[in-house]
Amino acid sequence: MGKSVNLKIVNGDFEQGFQVILRIGEDGSSTATEINGWLPPAPQLPWLCSNWYSSYHSGGETEASRALTAPETQVTNFSILDSAQDLENAINNWLNASDLQFRSFRDKLLKHLQSNEPIRFIIQTDNIELWQLPWHLWDVFQELKVEVSISPSEYEIDFTPGAKTSNQVRILVILGNNSGIDIEKDLASLQQELANAYLRILRNPQKSALSSELWEQEWDILFFAGHSSTQDDLQGRFGINQQESLTIEELKFALTDAIEHGLKLAIFNSCNGLGLARELASLQIPATMVMREKVPNEVAQKFLLYFLKAFANKGKSLSGAVWEARTRLQELEKEYPCASWLPMVCQNPAQIPPTWEELQKQTQHKSPSWPRLPLLQVFLVSLIVTGLVMGMRSLGFWQFWELKVFDQMIRLLPAEKPDERLLIVEVTKKDIEQLQDSYPLSDGMMLQLLKKLGEHQPQIIGLDIYRDLPQGQGRDDLVQYLQQHPHVISPCAHSGGTYPGIHPPPGLSSQQVGFVDTVKDP
Repeated sequence: MGKSVNLKIVNGDFEQGFQVILRIGEDGSSTATEINGWLPPAPQLPWLCSNWYSSYHSGGETEASRALTAPETQVTNFSILDSAQDLENAINNWLNASDLQFRSFRDKLLKHLQSNEPIRFIIQTDNIELWQLPWHLWDVFQELKVEVSISPSEYEIDFTPGAKTSNQVRILVILGNNSGIDIEKDLASLQQELANAYLRILRNPQKSALSSELWEQEWDILFFAGHSSTQDDLQGRFGINQQESLTIEELKFALTDAIEHGLKLAIFNSCNGLGLARELASLQIPATMVMREKVPNEVAQKFLLYFLKAFANKGKSLSGAVWEARTRLQELEKEYPCASWLPMVCQNPAQIPPTWEELQKQTQHKSPSWPRLPLLQVFLVSLIVTGLVMGMRSLGFWQFWELKVFDQMIRLLPAEKPDERLLIVEVTKKDIEQLQDSYPLSDGMMLQLLKKLGEHQPQIIGLDIYRDLPQGQGRDDLVQYLQQHPHVISPCAHSGGTYPGIHPPPGLSSQQVGFVDTVKDP
């Protein structure tokens, strides 16, 4: 189990900065540490990001891309690289800002990122400009090999997929509109790298056929290859055949049912998938992979191959596999600038995407149907069993085993470090040798010690030196000091048998007395 790090962007903008909450915990655990902080203003970032998108969208590669619409203008690779470098520098200047308030928050974040555990890092926000940012460019993420995922601010916590009844990883493969592109290599990669999976292949399907597969069968992974786009209203659209394209909204109920029956991952190996990712996230799917911009045919093919090798063959987590595939795409950036910027992952923070090994093991057969007992019979049996257990407990029958279990649980607790708020002042053997005739400590010396400790304003002082009898001079002053300072606790010892015990100093309330021995439980 790895670590989950969620950065929730609560509100704000690039002009004023963003209020954020950092949530850190074990992946899958309901408990986590929360740290409030903020991201400093960066008013130039939206313009630089838009400039890069414009440059890239109008880019002049000759390779066919998987967009539904072709670019109207073209620019050189040089201008794309210029805008990309400007954006990367701006992101690093923003997240490495020297602002003292932000630096303290960033240092806490870095402390948790520098971990040997696998990290699932998710940025939660509804701000579309923040979704569009290539967060992976922060040098810290690159150095620590952390893959960044995006999530909406709101998500379901108690969502539980239904039981899986198949004994194979089931993948619904949609090969849609392939005008001008080669998507057969995508299928070849799936067949080669996922030899043990069941692939249901739909070529240029009609909407009714696709909907039927989602409604009537159980799927672990949904894969699409073809043309897609994100409209101006941020709605995603993907071409399922040469004439027809769909939105997620048009398949909303079928996809929701598929997710409720175990669909865990959607992969859209096509262009401009931001809108598709946002809409799928609203359906509470555990994870979605898309390309943020138009993707050249070769880049899409290589990314899928690299991802499948890391995910299925090497057994890496979803985030780890995407990070490896993204990094390997840098080999293509001489011909396809910013190829490694294109993959984008959207995750539900409440659900851990399974590894390939876990997908293969998550086979749950339907439980046998047991006959139902009458309600009255169930009630009577429960009442009898409860009465027997409570009766035996009242007679002490369970005491031995309860103490054994309790003792074993205490032994299993990790060793605790000393509390830094506690200070122990000792009178050591060396002190006694130095004091010589002045030991035991006189009442006056004890008073001097208590006043010295009192200068540090401790909440409580506990003595482990008896003062039932006067020692030297200063008795009255010591007793008066103890009576006036209720946070000073004096010791006593219980009496027992012929042993008379040891009394506390006179005149103290019962709230100022503590015992330094225990009475044996008969």
